[in-house]
Amino acid sequence: MPENASPSALPSEVLDLLSLGGSVRLSFGEGVDARVLDVAVAPLPEGLFLLVQVDSIAIAALEKDPRCVVMAEGADSGGWRVVTRGRGVPGRLVVGEPLRVQMAYWLPDGKVPADFVAVHFRPEHLEYVRGEQKYYGTVPNAVFPEPLAAWWSLAVDRQWPWIGAMVVVNFFAGILLEENTTARLVLVSATMLPAFVLLSGVVLWNHGVVAMRWREGSEPESAAWAVLKGWVGAAELRSMGPWIVGVGLLMLPILAFVHAHLVPLALFSSGFGLLGPFYVVRHMFRHSDDPQRATDRAEAKDAAGGRTR
Repeated sequence: MPENASPSALPSEVLDLLSLGGSVRLSFGEGVDARVLDVAVAPLPEGLFLLVQVDSIAIAALEKDPRCVVMAEGADSGGWRVVTRGRGVPGRLVVGEPLRVQMAYWLPDGKVPADFVAVHFRPEHLEYVRGEQKYYGTVPNAVFPEPLAAWWSLAVDRQWPWIGAMVVVNFFAGILLEENTTARLVLVSATMLPAFVLLSGVVLWNHGVVAMRWREGSEPESAAWAVLKGWVGAAELRSMGPWIVGVGLLMLPILAFVHAHLVPLALFSSGFGLLGPFYVVRHMFRHSDDPQRATDRAEAKDAAGGRTR
């Protein structure tokens, strides 16, 4: 493998080749939705950033599914080709990025930072050919979890105290509602399933909404950690959360046939009755400052109008 490779990043030799200005293409989507676009790139020591126009279909696609492929080739240095597969994480407008000065240098001539989104490419697999030198394999430390593991990690993220409380509440409820030990276990298990599904749906939806707001500069990076790692897309989480909540709600009528008190118990122990409205109200109030953010963006665009490559 090319030398001087940093953890979870493309080797410096590959970044140097991408800096030569050859054609770089971004492939995203699958099946009939597959697309290939020419993009500008900023091969920085901090990683490879794809500079994509803010109105490009690539941004919405990567928010739903971050998996993508970056392809580049050139005739310099005897001819070379790079094909790397990984995850593209749409970030903020270039004008709002901490590395905006370095990124602005790589923008196409005549373009301004306020018109482009910085997509952080997190490589997973690399195919590299330069003359007689070839490499096909994974990028060091670029290990992404399996889909089920990613969803599980998100569903229980920072929720263990609530999950513990859920277990305790349902355990004592089983003792009070049933006298038979086996019936108690069945009762607790039956109540825990929809309760955990409801809690997971609310948590996943909140992850997606927070990650989208991080792109707007309204949330810290730590709040959108899973999206920033490229595990899942923010829009995917935001749309999947309500579906999971719906599944949990559909389970509640089944509980009613077992015992009348199980439905409010599942709602109470999952925190859905508290967390659901709380998250909705919080994001509604935060959304009220959208006009101000739009004004700030317009002012930033005017201020950056003279900064080009």
